[in-house]
Amino acid sequence: MEEYTILTQIDKTNKQYVSLYKGENCKTLNKVIIKDYIFRTKNDFKTFEKILNFYSLIDTKLDFIIYPLSYNFTKSEGSIAYNYISRGDLFDYITETDKVNVDEIKTIIKNVAYGIKYLTQKNIVHLDIKLENILLDDDLNIKIIDFETYNINNTNKNDNKLKKIIGTTNCNPPEIYKLKYHTNSDVWNLGVMIYNLITKQDLIKKNQKSLDIKFISECIKYIKDESCQDLLNRIFVKDPEKRITINEVINHKWLV
Repeated sequence: MEEYTILTQIDKTNKQYVSLYKGENCKTLNKVIIKDYIFRTKNDFKTFEKILNFYSLIDTKLDFIIYPLSYNFTKSEGSIAYNYISRGDLFDYITETDKVNVDEIKTIIKNVAYGIKYLTQKNIVHLDIKLENILLDDDLNIKIIDFETYNINNTNKNDNKLKKIIGTTNCNPPEIYKLKYHTNSDVWNLGVMIYNLITKQDLIKKNQKSLDIKFISECIKYIKDESCQDLLNRIFVKDPEKRITINEVINHKWLV
């Protein structure tokens, strides 16, 4: 992408066909993030196309979602440039802060929830909401990123099927392992994020499935705030039909 100068490589992706760089616009000197893709297979190219198609489904530039500044691609590779977000992702946030600031966390979670609500209104399910996929600026404004896993929420819920397991193992809701998804799938992921931020710990160990509701309930008991406990207990429900909705999350007493 000739309009940008590469400054440094960022080692924050575990995908072999993706490289991440910090750069700047050659004219304005504004900082950017550049994501480079190598198309090793047809599926790699389809993933790139899927990301671009996502933005065609969004008719308004929303504050909670990151939008590309520019992109280009050939048969073998592609690049997308985004605005640089100053504070990094939420994983950086919890590792760089010593104390848990509950008021800040509530602001962050509510902003993420509004982003999910917007996607829900567009019948889009992200399916990989997690700390690393939420960027944060110095004013606690968030940007949801990485739309490689999104799917359309169909009117007939029986059509909400996956060809393979996607997302992040220790964040995924139970329905993903049945190769299904639901409009409330992102709510489960948001619950994992709340637990991560409040406790500064993983709810489920990496690479383990979050299927044991009894174990999750026991973990929640160690959170001192009873209203936060109540919210999480209503989120971590195995049946997505009985799980709290994103609107109910936003209006829950812990966030109001």
